[in-house]
Amino acid sequence: MPEIARQAGVSPVTVYNHFGNKEALIKEIFKVFLDNLLDSYRKIIEAKMPFEEKLETLFFSQEALTQQYQGELMETSAKHYPVIQEYIDNYWGQRRDNLIGKLLAEGKAGGYIRPDLSLEGFFFYYQIVRRGVYAIPNIAERMLSKPQLMPEVISVAIHGLRG
Repeated sequence: MPEIARQAGVSPVTVYNHFGNKEALIKEIFKVFLDNLLDSYRKIIEAKMPFEEKLETLFFSQEALTQQYQGELMETSAKHYPVIQEYIDNYWGQRRDNLIGKLLAEGKAGGYIRPDLSLEGFFFYYQIVRRGVYAIPNIAERMLSKPQLMPEVISVAIHGLRG
């Protein structure tokens, strides 16, 4: 907290008076991060663009890839600070689920997604993809250097290997 106060140009007392403790400060930082992340998801999902383009933007844009790595930081931090996990579980997660639920409904209505795919099944798949992104060194740079492959990757994500 003293280092944060020093970098912010205020006294440690000011930081403690505003946030109370380190956990409250960390929660506020992640709250802002998560709310911004949700807002960026909302803009993509509500945009007037084809469904496949929305998926490509959500999964493979530079911003999305950067957020993937920040998501790993968020998960690690949530393990160390229960207040972050509580915020995710009780507030942010529900808002995210509602938003992604809208995207799934759009995909189902357009015939892109199987009608029987649940939100839970989608998130399970998403976590597998995200973990794969974490495991591959320099994946963001590699993917962005070959944008011609994105339609193929999206096709596999939507239609599987059989197409």
